[in-house]
Amino acid sequence: MTITHPFATTAFQAYPAFQTSLSPYVYPNDLMNLSIKINGVEFKDYLDMQEDQPKIVSVVKQYPTFSCKLFNVPSSLTISNWLQIIVYDNANKVFAGQITYNKGTESDDCANIDWIISATGYAKLLETKLVSARKYDNQTDAYILNDIITEKLPEIDATTYVTALKTFDEIPFGRKSIKEILDYICGITGGRWYVDYDLRLHYFGSEMVSTIFGFSSVPDFVNTYPFYEFSKIDNGNRQYNVVEIIGGNYLSPNETIYLAGTGGSNRINLPFKYHAPVGQSSIQVWRNDGTELTPVWTPMVVKSAYLATADWPTDCLFYYEEKVLEQISAWPAFNNAVKLTGRYEAKLRVRVSDDLAIAAVGREIEYPYYDDSIIDKDIARTLARELLAANSGGIQSYSFKCEKRGLQAGMIVPVYNGTFSVNGSLEIQKVSTDIDIGGQIVSEVEVGRYNPNLVDAIIALKKAAKKTTAYNEEGATDWTLNYNESCTPTESHTLTAS
Repeated sequence: MTITHPFATTAFQAYPAFQTSLSPYVYPNDLMNLSIKINGVEFKDYLDMQEDQPKIVSVVKQYPTFSCKLFNVPSSLTISNWLQIIVYDNANKVFAGQITYNKGTESDDCANIDWIISATGYAKLLETKLVSARKYDNQTDAYILNDIITEKLPEIDATTYVTALKTFDEIPFGRKSIKEILDYICGITGGRWYVDYDLRLHYFGSEMVSTIFGFSSVPDFVNTYPFYEFSKIDNGNRQYNVVEIIGGNYLSPNETIYLAGTGGSNRINLPFKYHAPVGQSSIQVWRNDGTELTPVWTPMVVKSAYLATADWPTDCLFYYEEKVLEQISAWPAFNNAVKLTGRYEAKLRVRVSDDLAIAAVGREIEYPYYDDSIIDKDIARTLARELLAANSGGIQSYSFKCEKRGLQAGMIVPVYNGTFSVNGSLEIQKVSTDIDIGGQIVSEVEVGRYNPNLVDAIIALKKAAKKTTAYNEEGATDWTLNYNESCTPTESHTLTAS
């Protein structure tokens, strides 16, 4: 979706420069009419802008946040974590989510409470639900996301603004949160996502929303507005031009092997750990009930060991970790006693380089990315290319302050600055907005390519080094429900396999 603005193709006109740093009130007609509702109750009357200004922060690839301090709030009004909070500018939502931090202190009159609260956008809900290990065959990313979110978080609309970018022949997941799955899929497809203020997931390849105005050092106050404290940032600390993906054990193509039996043991050892062939839910096993020269292949019912028992002559227990097949009686004493179709595991390592970026800096700068859940070479190559595209040229951005409302991370905004020879449309990477007396705002804006702060860098390094849970067809969840000991439970816990 692209929303254009009046001067998208119009050159910046020469008007007398407006030194905004000398004016505390640049846009007197562009004020915010603030409303703060917590679980539907209005709290704006408890703000004191002279003491503390509410702040809204919007950052690409991060959750939007809102923070404020409320004064002399009656103790009868409830404030606690995970309550819904919506911030309005007139009728327009400028933030919506849930409280994730609160601190209450007795007010000066000792009768009411002063509250410090911080809230996080609805996307935080995606961290609260774990998805059991599962695998999808021949499904689009849109189908997968809708299937998972509808099951785990039905309050989020995962259909209306979810676009299919890629069809996966096969994609497995270990036990992950919904957010981890979204980030993982985006790393493969190059897609992006956010949850809007009406609890709708947006997943897209290019959803460009352009502002209806721009910023210039020679503004006309109609199509362009002034900025101040303009600076350029060029950060090479996270620049790299070679990416090595160190994944889990990738799966071979489908193969069929023949295994020998002894006639005296009901167990047969496998040469590798095997997974189900494409399109199947488990490995396929047949027993030779004929002779070595004229086999008669009897299909076996494959069951996960430890979770099931062999009750019938055609039952076969599969010990994945031990690489063993077991049946009730001894396997035939043939070299081809068993036929098995599946895919064996092999360690995945993929290395991708950007030759032009290497030539530009005169050296290879290598970056390792660890994720045991990556078991597909095509996925690994795609992820490596996405990482290189984002980081092989370093991180370049521009920052400035302005007093214009309506800006959000992800928007495209025209910027002109003669000193740094900037003249073009750039993506807003971060907006931090303070709301002052009378609804006047001051926003710190970063445009261009995102310049991560120290916290962002630490998060990225931790994520890159994280050992994730690989997909496994076996597994059991022991789910125990807590109960109040003052009660008399009849059977207060439940065990379910997943």
